[in-house]
Amino acid sequence: MRASPMPIALTLLLTLIGLLQTGCGKGGSTKIEVTLPTVESVPPRTRVPEVILTGTRTPKNAIWAQLKAHPNPVLVAPAVKNKRWSGALTLEEGVNTFVVFASDPDNVRFSQPSPEVQIELDSTPPVCPTLTAHPGTVKVAVGESIPFTLSGTKGSDGDLALNGEEVAPRDGQTTWSAAVTLTSGANPFPLRSTDDMGNSTDATRCPA
Repeated sequence: MRASPMPIALTLLLTLIGLLQTGCGKGGSTKIEVTLPTVESVPPRTRVPEVILTGTRTPKNAIWAQLKAHPNPVLVAPAVKNKRWSGALTLEEGVNTFVVFASDPDNVRFSQPSPEVQIELDSTPPVCPTLTAHPGTVKVAVGESIPFTLSGTKGSDGDLALNGEEVAPRDGQTTWSAAVTLTSGANPFPLRSTDDMGNSTDATRCPA
């Protein structure tokens, strides 16, 4: 017995249901335009290992960052309807080169990558400063003081502070000297060196 043809109305209804199911499934994101996001300017150097990236995008685009030194991209901002986006990227010590791009919510279609962005992470303090050997005891009468000269070494990228007071600038030199005043009793002179990024030596890293 020959099967009767399916009514046209029923055929159209089934077709429409199929299209709706396709649009609600993973293929629904094909309707979302994927475009190259903008990336706002970032500082060329930082001592903070996590930098916040910001910019604009097409709504519902996910934002990714691809570090040149890593094989896999990092999701910086999930796919939401906001046009503005922001997210954190973890840096490594030294120069970090990366690009930013967008994808649809299903990570199927991708935009072209942005121009390369570079940020240098410098979180390393200067080398520990040293104090040249000097007499451990100097005779000073009670109530009096005498001049004394201290000297030593420091990193070329750091200054030198004695008791919190700068006595040598960041001048590219690796030696320093300073005139101090000694009084009767103990005269401590803790050393500290700080580079132009604010990284400082401390007692834990540079024990006396």
